[in-house]
Amino acid sequence: MLPTNPYCQGIPVGNQGPVVIDITTASIAGGLIYAVESAETLIPEGCLIDREGKPSRDPRHYFEGDTILPEGKQKDMLLR
Repeated sequence: MLPTNPYCQGIPVGNQGPVVIDITTASIAGGLIYAVESAETLIPEGCLIDREGKPSRDPRHYFEGDTILPEGKQKDMLLR
């Protein structure tokens, strides 16, 4: 089970504080799949496919061979 690695970079910009870029190439974090499984709920649509390429939302299926889909859209940003 090897999810894609995130990338994070902090850039100091003076008195306004740093600019932090935190991105991932996957549609869902591998750790979140563990949390969703523990909560006994479903993964959001569009994050996993099964071995036949069909959409999957069951986190248990990830541990049985489902694949995390790549990210293809902009994610929401948190601003302070």
